[in-house]
Amino acid sequence: MCLRRSEPPKQLRRLRGTGRRGLAIKADSADPEAIQAAVAQTVDHFGKLDIAVVNAGILLRGDVATVNVKDLDRMLDINVRGVFLAIQAQQRVSLPVVGSLRSAATQQCEADIRARAFTQ
Repeated sequence: MCLRRSEPPKQLRRLRGTGRRGLAIKADSADPEAIQAAVAQTVDHFGKLDIAVVNAGILLRGDVATVNVKDLDRMLDINVRGVFLAIQAQQRVSLPVVGSLRSAATQQCEADIRARAFTQ
């Protein structure tokens, strides 16, 4: 799990309570170096990477006339660029996974829906 906060979430504590292994990593999904480091740390910890679930995203609310470009850039960095970078980092340490590419398409569709919401 990659997190913005240092405290492992209750889901990870519950997982560990069952005897399974888990790892929480604090990382910014818009930061390429942080993503690379998270993947490397995961491989170091578990020995390999079987699957990558890319689930970061933020949503801006408001209309096009009032949205700050800096905030828009941050949303695109996380929702689109971050997905691409995470898939790229994952593929560098394992075989290509078609399911991960679907995540990028899903994220892009969500970004398109959000863009339409700005105009309403």
